[in-house]
Amino acid sequence: MQTPCEEVCYRSVAPKFNLALKNSHISNLEEITRHKIWNSSIRNLPDYPRYKAVAAFHIATMHDCLNAHLHKLRIVSSLACPLCTAGQEMNSDHLRLCPALKEESIYSRYWEARELLFRLAS
Repeated sequence: MQTPCEEVCYRSVAPKFNLALKNSHISNLEEITRHKIWNSSIRNLPDYPRYKAVAAFHIATMHDCLNAHLHKLRIVSSLACPLCTAGQEMNSDHLRLCPALKEESIYSRYWEARELLFRLAS
């Protein structure tokens, strides 16, 4: 016959349980992403305002709205930049040089390109 368990208040156990769950989840994420090419890039993201940090994250992980990524997902049919006539693959390297973009910083150019691409799509 089993011995009865001592009753424990949920409030006393919940913080310990949540911490253990969080630590386990973080460990799993670290293991899964250890070999990703962007792993070291996102660890060194500067402490920027949100709009810059989000753009930096998208550029670092290559999960962005640029044609190179959208082509991998089979959302667009061409890798080429639809904003200019250069015919180059639209990725973060092209973002720096695209003549259709007027902004100075790479982060501002990312948001400008995103806005222009959405206008083209609609």
